[in-house]
Amino acid sequence: MNALDDELLTLKEAGERLRVSPSTIARMIDRRELAVTRLGGQPGRPLRFRRRDVDDALASWSHRGAQ
Repeated sequence: MNALDDELLTLKEAGERLRVSPSTIARMIDRRELAVTRLGGQPGRPLRFRRRDVDDALASWSHRGAQ
């Protein structure tokens, strides 16, 4: 693990990394496929995603597609 693993990404950055829309990210959060942190811990606050969690989600898609 390195320092980049814990880097926090914005919704836009996570979407760009996964190449999906914000609505797809919202569905991933609802299905618990992607962990999210709310700054301030309350609804309506900005969302952040750990780079490691985004990369893990991307890797899981790759593994499912290879089966």
